[in-house]
Amino acid sequence: MIYDKIPFREEEMQSGKEYRSFVPGAAGILKPDYPITVKDNLRRTMEGKPAWLPSDTEFFTFAPALIVENIARGFVIDAERIPAEKLGGPDFFGINWIFMPEARGSMVMPGNPLLNDACEWKEKVVFPDISSWDWEGSALKNKMLLSDGRPVKMTIYTGFFERLVSFMGMEGALIALIDEEQKEDVKELFDRLSDFYIELIGYMKRYYNFDVLWFHDDWGSQKAPMFSYGTVHEMIEPYLKKVIDAAHKINIIFEFHSCGKIEPLVQAIVDSGVDLWDGQDINDKARLSREYKGKLCIEVEASSVMNSSEDEIEEFLTGIFNTYDKGIFLGKTFKSDPKLYPVAYRMSRKLYNI
Repeated sequence: MIYDKIPFREEEMQSGKEYRSFVPGAAGILKPDYPITVKDNLRRTMEGKPAWLPSDTEFFTFAPALIVENIARGFVIDAERIPAEKLGGPDFFGINWIFMPEARGSMVMPGNPLLNDACEWKEKVVFPDISSWDWEGSALKNKMLLSDGRPVKMTIYTGFFERLVSFMGMEGALIALIDEEQKEDVKELFDRLSDFYIELIGYMKRYYNFDVLWFHDDWGSQKAPMFSYGTVHEMIEPYLKKVIDAAHKINIIFEFHSCGKIEPLVQAIVDSGVDLWDGQDINDKARLSREYKGKLCIEVEASSVMNSSEDEIEEFLTGIFNTYDKGIFLGKTFKSDPKLYPVAYRMSRKLYNI
């Protein structure tokens, strides 16, 4: 699609409006007078033709307590506060997680895997009845929270591989992906999981009218992927694509969070239909942003810019603009200096619309 450039007006910085900070009690962040909607700009960015550099700041992350896995995984954003000591516990499938405050995350309680062999899943994995949850009550309780004015981002924390790990442990899951005697059972399990995720996304869309799905599934270690491209292509990609296709049909943008050094697997991410990839900077994201221009929007971390001067922020952003293609977005901005967003907005509005 051909997009017209939209010249920057300094009046955009004088809206008099603010976003609430992600950090409770912190000062608000300027909300510019946008020339187009935030979601429209994100779609333009996915095609490599942004009107400005998108940022996590522009989206409201929502993680309701109704979805029990949010509590199990230790990340709840809800009108009703959940104290840290109540985080962790059973997920969708009754797997118990231990919340680790120092890591701000959870791990499966070790020592008693649900499955010793993937062939056991039909007997032992019990899928919850999503329709029985009090969706209307949760939507009503969170109505004010969701009136923030930003497009809403929601999360599924445990994707296909991580779900298999939660059922079998890391060693068992890695073996099951390549063991000829277990592979067909894994595929059947992943197909059933894809139906479950699609149903969950449908309810989330109906009751919260969210815009972006943040889907987590770590595929790599600090040095390399945990499995080959061929394994991902055969064992995970078809089911991830099935979920993404269903999300796209109801106008959901799909953001894929996957940690580790997984450059050899990025082609599978693209072929699955992922819109945004939130990975770690141990990957050569600058090269990937050029290689997959117009096919994948790649996150650039901004957590290094904290307690910085505007000159330092401009220097940081200049490095990004000189290194990356335009198909990028600023992620993890809740860990960055609050001055970052307005500086990034002004600089990119000028640069992208010359």
